[in-house]
Amino acid sequence: MEWNRKPVFGVGINDIPEYTKGTKVYLVWKSMLARCYSPYTRRTNPAYEGCSVCEEWLTLSIFRKWFEENYREGCQLDKDILVPGNKEYSPSTCCFVPQEINKLFKGHSRKSGITTGVRKQNRKYIAQFREDGITHKASFDSLSEAEDFYRSHKRNRLIDIAERYFKAEKLSEKTYKAIKNYAVCL
Repeated sequence: MEWNRKPVFGVGINDIPEYTKGTKVYLVWKSMLARCYSPYTRRTNPAYEGCSVCEEWLTLSIFRKWFEENYREGCQLDKDILVPGNKEYSPSTCCFVPQEINKLFKGHSRKSGITTGVRKQNRKYIAQFREDGITHKASFDSLSEAEDFYRSHKRNRLIDIAERYFKAEKLSEKTYKAIKNYAVCL
């Protein structure tokens, strides 16, 4: 009996009949394809505009092999920690990271051009961040002071979290080093 399915988001080939909705590898693969090829996802998440998946990962069985070698429970697929600014999902550019780390890789607000975590309020600049469920705020006269304060906090927090997850074996050494390099450049 011939097995045939419609391509996922017009490009993805599920060549493993038993891998359908519900398996972790299928859900991660389909979500990655959606970020790149779903008109709805690209419209609602403009950060994914121009993103793509490498040719080999369009086939589920090939993606599954990489997934099984690299997946860490509770982590998310990321395409631009190893290669900052990267727009392609591929074996050499992707890694798995905890959501707590992934959230710290936000840069600038698209609307204001101001660093995420800093906002203008009246004639002051407010740097704000959450840590362990507590919101911390500091007020500054200049944008550069507020951004420096925020980046310094973010740098220290990112290094602390990366070290904790690396020791708990939730990060590969390659990913850990990339995160530390990113933090140093903040």
